[in-house]
Formats: sequence, C-alpha cells, structure tokens
Amino acid sequence: MPDRPPDAPHAGTQRRVPSLDGIRGVSVLAVMAGHITQSAPELVPRAVAAEWVSGRLGVDAFFVISGYIITRLVLRDRTDQGPAGLLRGFYTCRALRLLPAYVALLAGTWSVNCWVTPVGITDADLWRASTFTTGLVGETSAPLMHTWSLAVEEHFYLIWPPALVLLGPTRVGRLAAVAVLLAPAVRAALVVAGVGSQYTIYWRGDFLCCGCLAALAQSADPARVARAAGRLAGVARPAAGAALVLAAAVPYTRFAGTAATAAAPTVEAFGLTYHILSCVHRESGLVFRLLNWRRLTGFGLLSYSLYLWQQLFLIHPPRDESWWRQFPTSVGMAVAAGVASYLLIERPFLALRDRCRRASGASHYPLPVTL
Repeated sequence: MPDRPPDAPHAGTQRRVPSLDGIRGVSVLAVMAGHITQSAPELVPRAVAAEWVSGRLGVDAFFVISGYIITRLVLRDRTDQGPAGLLRGFYTCRALRLLPAYVALLAGTWSVNCWVTPVGITDADLWRASTFTTGLVGETSAPLMHTWSLAVEEHFYLIWPPALVLLGPTRVGRLAAVAVLLAPAVRAALVVAGVGSQYTIYWRGDFLCCGCLAALAQSADPARVARAAGRLAGVARPAAGAALVLAAAVPYTRFAGTAATAAAPTVEAFGLTYHILSCVHRESGLVFRLLNWRRLTGFGLLSYSLYLWQQLFLIHPPRDESWWRQFPTSVGMAVAAGVASYLLIERPFLALRDRCRRASGASHYPLPVTL
C-alpha cells in the first residue's frame, strides 16, 4: 500500500497504478458509511438501513481490485523468476502484508471482549476467523463478521497464483471466463439447496475473476484493449453506470438471495470492472483529480487497517450502551484504530517485506494491494 516507486512507461509493468489508492479510499468509506447508517438510527431508520444500505459496492470493488492487481503482479514477476521462486516470494509478501495487522485485530477484539466489555464474540468466531473459514461454517458474530471477505481473499491467493504460473495466462483466462459465466448458476443452486450462510450464497468469485480477466487482457495486448475500450465507450459507459445504479438500488437482502436475482452480482461485477479500469487509465479531468486527491488517497493507504477495525466500533446490537460504540465517537475510534494499526504494524512489516524482496534479488516492488 505505501509502495510508491516511480511509474514505469508501459501499462503492463507500471509499478504504481494511478487513482487506485483513491478508489480504495472511496471503497472503504462506502463500507464505513453503510455500517454507520445501520448502527445509528438517528441518521437512518434501522429497518431502512438494514434493507437498503450495506456498503456492498465498496467490498465488491475491493474484490475486483484484488483480482486485477494480483494478476498484474504475478504476470510481471513471471518474466524474471521461476515458478518456485515466484510463488515463494508471493506468499512471503502476502503473509508480511496481511497477517500481522489481521492477527492484531483478532488479539485486540478478544482482549476487548474479555477485559473491557463483552462484544459478543465466541471461541467459534475466533476459530473461524483464524482459519479463514468465516462464511463457510456457521454464523459469525458482528465484530468479526467481516472476516468472510478476507477468507475469500485468502482462498483466492491459494488458487489463482499457482494456476496462473502452472497453466499460463491463456488457459487460466479461459477458466476465469467460465467461472464468471457459471457464477449466477452457482448462486442459484446454493439458494435452491439452502446450503451455507448468506456469505456462501453471496459468492464473489465473479468479481475476482473479472479483475483477473481485465489484467490478463491488458497484459496480452494493452494497445488493442485501449482501442476496443475507446470504441465501446459510448455503449459501455452508460451500461456500466446503469449496472451500478441497479446494484445500489436493489435491497441488500434481495440482491442475490433468490435464484431469480442470482445474476445481479455478475452484472455489477462487469460494471465495477469497467469503471475501475476507466479510472486507472484516466490521466486528466475531474475524476482523476478527485481520485488522486491527497486526502482521499490517504484513506486508500489506510484502507486495509480501517476495514479491519471499523466493524468492532461501527456494528453493534441496538441496546449496546458502550460510549465508544456510539455515533459519532465510534467513527473517531474506528479511524484512530486504523491509523494506529497502519503506523505501528503495517508500515514496519511492509518495510521488512521490501527488504526480503531486495535480499532475494527481486527486481520489482509488489504493486500495492489492499485486501
């Protein structure tokens, strides 16, 4: 996240993606806004917030970004490392990037529950969060409920990089395209079978795969992709915008909770992918200036830690009277916890990660990845 080496001239090897920190900032603020409205009835009635406001678009944008950036990273490092060295370096970097702050969250939440005030977590919640099985087995209490998305990310890391390295871009791209096309059927089947929790039903493989496909297409022929995007812009831009408006307008509990609406998330995935690609390739205009505004990119740099800690402060039972979980104090506490996590945990381990890469002879810094 804090990696900011100079931009390279070629889109396929560019080390820092313009506007990406700003997109992350928008995404994490959307998640926080959704949670604030759900837990602050003085802002929005609870029944309305639970049905209509979720921060779903923010989480889904993180998935598209992750698929896009992880694919770019692996494709780039394939050029100067063998399969074993690439995967070893990838997993070392991912562990140093994600696990220290995540372990701190679990330890901090457990400590608050034991020594400050009960927040409703159980040993089973901690076990599921620690093993990245949240959303696959049983229901998880609110303070750790958001770890389902981190579990999805970890499963993606275990599957996608080895597949890309071993099968190659062409074959693995075909598999990703099939996964996107089958995603609505998978969701519909889960609904009909009544299997798993709501997060299993809200399967997000198509969001990750759309980001992967975008990166694969750019790597194969970036100039051709740019020309095609330009020709399709007149149709694709309003269509993608309509997809996001539809996704934002459909109530959360009905978005993919029935077989009839199982394709709606895939439509949203295409819309998000188009808009994210448009933003990272735009080098002028109001949107570019906004997404590269220092205050917004600051939230992007903090987005991982903010996402980890906001749930503890912003989501709580209606009768919880803890002062630090009441709006607006809860927002300040969430931001303070995120900043502390970034400065005290993320940054030192990111520096260690970079030293490990230099010691191994890697020629690149990894592209910044939020989740």
